[in-house]
Amino acid sequence: MKTGRYTIFTKKTTGFAIVELVVYLGILAIVSAGSITLLLSLQDIVSKHKAQQLVARNATVALERMLYEVRAADAVNTGASTLGSSPGTLVLTQGATTTSFTLNSGALKIKLNNGSYNALTSSDVSVTNVTFYRYTNSNTEMVRVLMTISATVGHSTVSESFDSAAVLLNSYD
Repeated sequence: MKTGRYTIFTKKTTGFAIVELVVYLGILAIVSAGSITLLLSLQDIVSKHKAQQLVARNATVALERMLYEVRAADAVNTGASTLGSSPGTLVLTQGATTTSFTLNSGALKIKLNNGSYNALTSSDVSVTNVTFYRYTNSNTEMVRVLMTISATVGHSTVSESFDSAAVLLNSYD
């Protein structure tokens, strides 16, 4: 700026003052901490959901197969079955075919005739309880299955119990 023959220089301020910079950094730290907390809780939610899906999928496959075999069976071999306690064993006969279900090392397994046991549940889950019950009256024979499956994904563990039943072939009242 000129005043007469002298020039007065004024200092232009550019940038941020130290106080402003500290305030901005404080706000940034609070927003970052909130974002990290949100991301971690979302990760826990996703892990729990994946574990629930594993449990539900394995329970559906195992129960559907067991109940299919029960509905197709002619009789329950009570001598070879372990009923009313866990881990239970269920042995079904359908003509010349024998189907066995048992719990071994945390996996539900099926065996047809004299073959080897094959897993019905994946290695991602653990079956902790399988109990078979046989109910009969003068004309009807039914099998009830109680099963508990658990899965762990990340830090989330999900455990659910399932209960289902089916009536054997040609044993309807």
